[in-house]
Amino acid sequence: MPWNKLPDPDAFYHATIAKLTYEQGAITSFPWLDLTTLGRHFADQHFLFHVLQIPFVNIFGLTQGSRLSSITLALICMMVIYIIFRLLKLKPAWLWAVLLSLLYPFSVRLILGKASPLAILLWMISLALTSLILINKKNISKSSSYIFYFLFFIFALFFSLSHGGWIILPLSTLILFMGHVLYEKALFPGPFKLVLYKLPWAGLLAGLLGLATGILLHPGRRELLSFLWVQVIKIGVMTPSQAIPMGQEWASANLGELLAASSVFLLIIILTVPGLIFAARKINFFETDDELQKFARLSVVWGILVAVLGALTLKSLRFSEYFQPALVIWVASLFQLIDWKKLLSWLSLDGGAKGRFLIPVIILIASGSLLARSVWNGYHVMHSKPMFMDNQYQPALQAISQQAQPGDRIFHAQWDEFPILLAHDQRFKYVAGMDPTFFYEADRALALDYFALTINRASTTQEQVWSVAHDRLQAKYALIDTERWPELAQIFAQDKRYIEIGRGPDAVAYRIED
Repeated sequence: MPWNKLPDPDAFYHATIAKLTYEQGAITSFPWLDLTTLGRHFADQHFLFHVLQIPFVNIFGLTQGSRLSSITLALICMMVIYIIFRLLKLKPAWLWAVLLSLLYPFSVRLILGKASPLAILLWMISLALTSLILINKKNISKSSSYIFYFLFFIFALFFSLSHGGWIILPLSTLILFMGHVLYEKALFPGPFKLVLYKLPWAGLLAGLLGLATGILLHPGRRELLSFLWVQVIKIGVMTPSQAIPMGQEWASANLGELLAASSVFLLIIILTVPGLIFAARKINFFETDDELQKFARLSVVWGILVAVLGALTLKSLRFSEYFQPALVIWVASLFQLIDWKKLLSWLSLDGGAKGRFLIPVIILIASGSLLARSVWNGYHVMHSKPMFMDNQYQPALQAISQQAQPGDRIFHAQWDEFPILLAHDQRFKYVAGMDPTFFYEADRALALDYFALTINRASTTQEQVWSVAHDRLQAKYALIDTERWPELAQIFAQDKRYIEIGRGPDAVAYRIED
């Protein structure tokens, strides 16, 4: 964790909304981006997360509060995941939790100042409850089942108040059900309807009721569904990434990146294949109390979920934060099915004492190398970016703040600069932010011309900039990042229609003459 900058600009937004929520109550409108769909349809999709951030932001300030709340939620998330591993009897639970905490990008996603650790926490608890019911259904009393369903209702409710992607919870539950059905049909021939009938549908219903209750209780419930239509469907599925700049988390992963995200668990999977063939522990598939049978069922149930989440990660990197913990549960359940001493002995290929020593050493070195690479990737991402310092743009924006009137529009070159500007001054209107799709959906022609100023910055002309900034956006002031957009900064510096009123080490402020 770097302590002088926030590697993701969204952290500025979350901390600012937490501060405003404390001062004004729930934020139900978004006047700062009136040119985007957020100006008409806004709902605080991370409402519970922002409420939890309030004491940190009030006591320690925006940036320090953001960092401390991230670390606190990350620690709570990992402790709960460890408890889940214990409940699922995935031994050694502490090791699986440690390995997961070292995975990139999971480790980074937990401390970016976003709602990820809270969402993962609630998602994992809900699916763990579902898994415990599926693998122990015949041994769970009705009263215990009701407790599970009530808890599922509560955590689903919290999930819908914490994260806009709540649809992933019922879908993940249905995928676990699918895995359970496949397992049952493979071992126990019988009517398909009977298997479906025995599924814990009450748990899914409790979860859906929890999600619906959360939506009804949400302060922005009137705009929530229309907002999420753009946030989840338009951005996650339909955004033309070739036309507008997208956030890195929405970028597609290639197969190599997916394998890298698997890290040491990919090695365990490779070892699991011969393990299941030559060193599998004896499983009584027809004995419900058999521990190994439960692990076998768990591996099938979570294996399908891992496959689906892996495919979604190939579509968008942000799904990795769900893919990786699911991967750990799947691999850990397979791990329990193998006699590892027998497997290592088989791998030594009669190499005697030397072979029995050499194989584990090779595996440990390979595992250590994969983990070291994963840790380094996380550290590099968190510390290598030069932008988004705690005081980013502050000197230049302060010059604008001294002259501009509330409601004036400030031109800035890119959408990801908005959270930082909002954190420093909430009196003005800006151009684009949160995600470029919100602007694109509101006015496609204007959005494409605006984003073209930086996408095609080598060929951008003075008249193009003036047409967009002055004529169409009607901006009164401009703040240009001189490090990120040197070509655009040169255009502003050479055009006398922009009057420089202040500058800092990273940006220059201008007043735009009529």
